[in-house]
Order: sequence, then structure tokens, then C-alpha cells
Amino acid sequence: MLDNNEILAVSKILLASRAFTKSEISSILDKIISGCVPQKNMKLVSDLVSNEKYHYVQPKHSTKVMQKLWELGEHIKNREYIEICYFRQGESSKNAVSRIVEPLAVIFSEYYFYLLTFTVKQDENGKYERTHDFPTTFRLDRITKYRAVGVNFNVSYANRFEEGVFRKRVQFMYAGELMHLKLKYTGKSVDAILDRLT
Repeated sequence: MLDNNEILAVSKILLASRAFTKSEISSILDKIISGCVPQKNMKLVSDLVSNEKYHYVQPKHSTKVMQKLWELGEHIKNREYIEICYFRQGESSKNAVSRIVEPLAVIFSEYYFYLLTFTVKQDENGKYERTHDFPTTFRLDRITKYRAVGVNFNVSYANRFEEGVFRKRVQFMYAGELMHLKLKYTGKSVDAILDRLT
């Protein structure tokens, strides 16, 4: 069971993330507080987050992502190729394109959840092959539809995708080959740089 200070910390982080719609964040916080906080401290914890909860600004896309998170997580766990319909930034959902992907992980970064995948295509024998050696990222709120195509993929333990390693190497959710950079910093507060880059 979480302590009061842990519940407060988690609540503050959730509010600062701005990852969910207002109804989703309210539901999550209400469940955390009512399910984990002892009755005698419930009002105090509620009061400590009430102002931020009231003024919470949801993402502009206003798309609920909780169900997508779970269902895509199941496809990842079951190692199922999926077909997704996705629209790019600046386009409308009417212009969604279809892709068949090998889902790897769901990651949160800077206000949004992303589905990390390898994009695949079928060869002449009907077997799926990766089109790139690096993952492609799709923002969850821009995925309009998704479904399993009925084919599973296998990945050896040694070649499995590791979200933790990916997160260390990639600061922003843009696809492409890895690049090595050298940075010279002359300021006084190196912690802000190191926290961002390590």
C-alpha cells in the first residue's frame, strides 16, 4: 500500500504530465485517493491536489488513451502484427494512412504516449519483413483504428526490444538512425543537462 506522501507525489506527477483528458485524470486521481489513502487523511490529500485538478489543462487532441494503452499492450505481449490507421501532424483523421507494424512498446514522453514499432511489409511468400532497422514512433492519439492481422511474430530474448535502453538513447520521439554527439557545456547548473541527456 502506498504512503500518503507517495500518493501525493504520484498525483502531482500525473497532473504535471498532462497526458490524459480531464475526465480520465479525475477518475484516476479519485481512485488513487479513495483506494489508497486512509480515511483520516483523505481530505488533506484531496485538498493538496484540488487546485491543480480543477485547473488541469488536457491535451489539445482531447483523445482518451486509456483503452488504447491497454489493448495495444496486449498486442505487444501477444507478439501480434497489427494494422493501424494513423494520421500525421497537421492532417485530419480523414487522411489516415494504414500501416502493418510489429508493436514493440508503449512509451510516454513530453505530454504524449507513443507506440514504438517496426514497420513491416509482406514479401512474395506472404511473410512479414521489417522495412527499417530502427523503430518508428506513432502518437497514440493519432491512431484512429487498430486490429490484429492474425499473424504472430517471434523475437529471441537476446534480440528483444528494451524500452529502457531506447529511452536512454532517444530524447525525443523521432525516428531515425542513432547519432553520436559531443556537447560542451559551460553553465553552472549541469544537473538540468545531465537529467535530460542521461
